[in-house]
Order: sequence, then structure tokens, then C-alpha cells
Amino acid sequence: MRNNKILFFITSLAGGGAERVLVTLANSFANNGKEVYIATSQINASAYPLKETIRRIGINTGFYEDYGGTKLSSLKYYLVRFRRIRQIVKDISPDVVISFITQTNNEVIFSMLGLRIPLVVCEYTNVLRSYDKKTTFFRKFLYPFATAITVLTRHDYKLWKGKYRQVVYMPNPVVIYKNVELTPMKARKKVVLAVGTVKSWKIKGFDNLIRSWGLR
Repeated sequence: MRNNKILFFITSLAGGGAERVLVTLANSFANNGKEVYIATSQINASAYPLKETIRRIGINTGFYEDYGGTKLSSLKYYLVRFRRIRQIVKDISPDVVISFITQTNNEVIFSMLGLRIPLVVCEYTNVLRSYDKKTTFFRKFLYPFATAITVLTRHDYKLWKGKYRQVVYMPNPVVIYKNVELTPMKARKKVVLAVGTVKSWKIKGFDNLIRSWGLR
């Protein structure tokens, strides 16, 4: 597979861990001469620097996003959105599509059924995280149609390797900056810093972190 043309899907680039990883990957692919596209619900400013050659696409461009909340209007909105996602993929005709975050993954898989284009869906949270019944149901039904499913940890891989045949363990990338002055090791203090949304402490693993350091 050449992978000369790569299309990413994610809700937005407004900020967050998955968004940063996507931008890191997109910039790396672009720096290696790939033709990179990023499709988001709206084309808002990216929280992270994007290489100028990367092209942005608005999924909701051309139709009304606020569907009013009724079941009929909600159905109409999603049908239009699915058709829009499918059309984006067909117009670009990428060598591979990479989708981020569960809800978006479900939409992209459904929209791409029958297109025969490789699709990688990425889970960027604990695979045991609870979602609403609709999201959970469609993930269970749709994920087997993806070409590959990436998870962040070996633990997640063990949980899903028997559930999905195409699951792959792929930790987050790390960017190493050259010529950056670091504080000498002897001058550093033993400080552990964990950053994340407080209300998501179970998902972020803060409880495990506290217990782990309590054993020292």
C-alpha cells in the first residue's frame, strides 16, 4: 500500500489528547511527502500548529447542523451527515482513512461501507470506558468492518484481541525536540505531574496513579 494520500476524520481540532496525536501524525506524514487531509465537523482554528500543506475539510459544510432535537430531524441530520462523509471519501479517494474517537469512528465506518478503502479506527481512551447505549451498540456492530483498530495500551489489547480480530496495540507517538536545553538530572526534584480533566479521573487513571505511588 502506497499511503501517498491520507484522510483523517475527527470531531474537531479545538484541543485534547486525541487531537494532538492526530496533528502530530498528520504533520509527520506531510513532512514525509504525503498528501494529507483532515475532515472535522466544522473548520475551526486548530489548537496545535498544522503544516501549511495539510488541507482541512468541513463535514457539516452546506447543511444545517442544529437539527432541533426531534427524532425525525435528528434522523435527517445524520443521513445527510453520513452521505457527506461518504462523498468526502469518494472525492478524495485516499489510500487510507484514519478515524479518531469512538462516536466519529462509528459514523465513518457506517458511511464507508462498501467503498473498499482501508480504514483504521483509533481508540484514544480506556476501552472499558462507558458510553451511551447507542454508541456502545453501534461500536460492537460496526468495528468488525474496520481494516484495523488501534488501542493505546497492552492491557487494552488483551481485553480486545479476542473481541476484534484486527485490533493493534499502538501507543501515542512521542516528539523528541533537538537542541532543547534540559534541566540537569542532579538538579531535578522528584515530582510527578499528571494532567487531565478532573471529572474524568477514572478514565485518565488518576486513581491507579495514586495507588501506584502509594506503594513506594
